[in-house]
Amino acid sequence: MLMPEQVVPFLQHDDPIVRQHAQRYFRNSFNFGPLTADHYWAVLDRFGESEETLNFATELSRLPQTEGSFRRLVQALASKAQKDFEFHYQQAIRDLELALVARNRDELLACQQLPAKVKEHLKLRLGLLDEPAAAAWDRLMQHGRDVGDGYNGKFDVSLSDALIEAAARGGEAVCQQAISTLGDESADNGWRSIFAVQVLGRARYEPGIDAIVEKLAIDTDVLREEVNRSLPRIATLRVVDRIVSFYPGKPWHVRLYAHNSLAAIKLPECEAALLKLVDVEKAIEADPNHHDEGEPLIDTLLVDLTELGSLAGLDESRPLIAKFPKDPEVMDFCQGLIAAAVMAGVTLPEEAAWRELIEARANRAAERRAYFGGLFGRIGEGLGKSGNSLPAGDDTRDQGKWDSPLPAGDFSSEYAEPVKPIRNAAPKIGRNDPCPCGSGKKYKKCCGK
Repeated sequence: MLMPEQVVPFLQHDDPIVRQHAQRYFRNSFNFGPLTADHYWAVLDRFGESEETLNFATELSRLPQTEGSFRRLVQALASKAQKDFEFHYQQAIRDLELALVARNRDELLACQQLPAKVKEHLKLRLGLLDEPAAAAWDRLMQHGRDVGDGYNGKFDVSLSDALIEAAARGGEAVCQQAISTLGDESADNGWRSIFAVQVLGRARYEPGIDAIVEKLAIDTDVLREEVNRSLPRIATLRVVDRIVSFYPGKPWHVRLYAHNSLAAIKLPECEAALLKLVDVEKAIEADPNHHDEGEPLIDTLLVDLTELGSLAGLDESRPLIAKFPKDPEVMDFCQGLIAAAVMAGVTLPEEAAWRELIEARANRAAERRAYFGGLFGRIGEGLGKSGNSLPAGDDTRDQGKWDSPLPAGDFSSEYAEPVKPIRNAAPKIGRNDPCPCGSGKKYKKCCGK
């Protein structure tokens, strides 16, 4: 596998497949190596604000910031960036390292381009600097009780975020309370447990690993997502070993989440760990007496290997790719293998054929977008003229103007042998990409289930 310092130079690679995969390598990870936000600004400077580089802007809030990258954020807001980019620049300022916020307090609070909510959040974080961490923990737990069964979006996440940050400064005493909370049945695996997992992750508290990993067995998505955000913050060999020992024998819905952290923890041992889990899935697949609610996760684990910049799963991947070469997720898989090979200085014999399939898919997607964009535009024009909710006319005389030929190509036969009963047809949504519904989950765990 590749280490962070090997991947950073590929963020500006001429090939978009390579630079996009380099960005995915660091997504959800906290093993940054030499990476700072300055590297992502260099990408934005070179390639401009576009659909591709929006992913780089999205990640700015997670990256280590410097005085230089802070200045770029302020300048970008003042320059009236595109709306989507402006939002992510504001989020990056919202989540700036507290030392940077404290040094630039007056400038940030006077910035006219910052929304009031962002300024209030910065004030809250600064105010908690003077509050003991134990008191912040107590407030956080009470906030969890107050939230009750409320779901994300129905309560003030700014308050919980600031309290988690403050409580995580409490060291051993607060972290031991967090572990106790995870073992407390009255916490009911609700928001108090979620907040406790987040505190342990923010504190990078290694003695909390066992308590955190055990929560992967609880069938509640938000809690398990937070486990997979917290474990990569700790990112020690003990985390890797604990996941490998936890994984076997678990039901499908647990295994679906249990491997995720390994792709985000950029340690050499993660490569061997994922290969061990592939063997576990193979044994499940070969067992005629095993009844599981989902298909073996071999392909998912092989994708995880590519996100480590590894080619260790190449031999396992080739039969799958050969069997379903036009499947959208398989083509995403091919992109990952191509990028990993380029970064490793290896030439794959299949690369030219895979690139041809990827380009053909991109062309078909562009044709579809153009067709449906034109169709909806014509429908909207017709609705405006008629003033009705449907095109005017109750017979077939007006139908001709609504009928347009589909772009050339037999799209219906493209996926004659799907890997799974239901497939995502959107060309840029892979199993491990954020779900387009906006839930914040990976596609495979949300609308792609």
